[in-house]
Amino acid sequence: MDDSESFPNIPAEGVRFQLKARDSEHFMYSRPGPEPTVSHSPIGGERNDQIFTLIHGRHDRKGLYAIKSWACGNVVFSRFTFSPTVGNISGDGDYPDNWFDFLQDDHDKESFRIYCPTSDSVFFSRIAQEPTFSNFIGDKYSDQLWRFVLVD
Repeated sequence: MDDSESFPNIPAEGVRFQLKARDSEHFMYSRPGPEPTVSHSPIGGERNDQIFTLIHGRHDRKGLYAIKSWACGNVVFSRFTFSPTVGNISGDGDYPDNWFDFLQDDHDKESFRIYCPTSDSVFFSRIAQEPTFSNFIGDKYSDQLWRFVLVD
């Protein structure tokens, strides 16, 4: 995507967090069903389907992270080869499209893009245009910025 630096404040393995979109203020969720299994919602408040943990990559995946749902135990994916292009799947990051980097924004050092190198895509969250949540390849826009919200 670009030469952005990785976000420096990545939660440790086992730390629970929410992913909050900076502009829309919606929270990403991941659930077993119904479709969409991964999307966003304006409702916060530590709903179980909005809580995640990270699996830190090792060896050839060092510096990448699998985003694991606290509610269903599945990991998030981002792809363009099959439909749906965004969703979740069982396992602990068994597929390349389960691994992400968090790229720090050039202007807002508190925000990052959730970048999947395999699909060269980032997630976006917006409220003024359809689709409101999906993955995207291309230029940088502010609707691609996210923040970690730690959960006790």
